[in-house]
Amino acid sequence: MSESSVRSYLKSVLDAVSNVGQVHDYERWALNWSDILDRYKTTISGSDMLRGWTISCVGWEAEYLDYPNDAGSYIEVRRYQYKVRGYFGLNDGDASEKTAAGIVEDVCEALNSNATLHAMQNATDLWGPVPPARVDVFEARSFAGVLCHYAEITQLADEAVAKRIV
Repeated sequence: MSESSVRSYLKSVLDAVSNVGQVHDYERWALNWSDILDRYKTTISGSDMLRGWTISCVGWEAEYLDYPNDAGSYIEVRRYQYKVRGYFGLNDGDASEKTAAGIVEDVCEALNSNATLHAMQNATDLWGPVPPARVDVFEARSFAGVLCHYAEITQLADEAVAKRIV
């Protein structure tokens, strides 16, 4: 697995959440409204709305461990840190804050209940188990000139790769 594979896996977990909207496995940028709509507009229950997610790797830590019974080989263990950002069109009359909070909760539940994300991929238990997803921000924010609900979730993911010194 690689950082890119972990990121793709996170996207697949989010894509499986009901009514999540469009999910992108990287930070999207746009200069005009039609591009923003292409990337974030979704139709739910017959209504068009802004609803989408991005996944960004913001860093990682790594350690080298000796590979048991194989001189010259080692294991590189990485713990990636991702920011999962959600954008939801705000509609006060529809109490959209409650809907957005529920979807953020559903996304966290999908991440937290995923055995692959929370299983150490080696026997070292170097940093301990991967902690649950953490909601760092949930607030109203302007997005592309539109008032939206914005959520930012931190998700950690571990990877261990056997390597050989050449």
